[in-house]
Amino acid sequence: MLKPSQVAKRFSVAHSTVISWIENGVRSRGGTLRRLAATRAGRSWRIEPDDLEVFLQRIEADEPKPEPVTPRQASKIQRKIDAEQEEAKRLMADW
Repeated sequence: MLKPSQVAKRFSVAHSTVISWIENGVRSRGGTLRRLAATRAGRSWRIEPDDLEVFLQRIEADEPKPEPVTPRQASKIQRKIDAEQEEAKRLMADW
């Protein structure tokens, strides 16, 4: 089992950062909140190496979520599609 200080040293981050990963989690690339699994040993934490690897894989593997489209953006996209369809119809009629 690893101490938070060992994990911090391995990833060149502060001890408090590792504690934050345990207590608060971190957002993955896809926006999902992921926490580092750890066991409380008295007043300190211990981390299984396998749990650390799973944590790292999960925060790296998530695909970013697409940004939500607002109604204004949707109508702008629809106008562009409509204009392109009209242009295609015009070109086909001229051909």
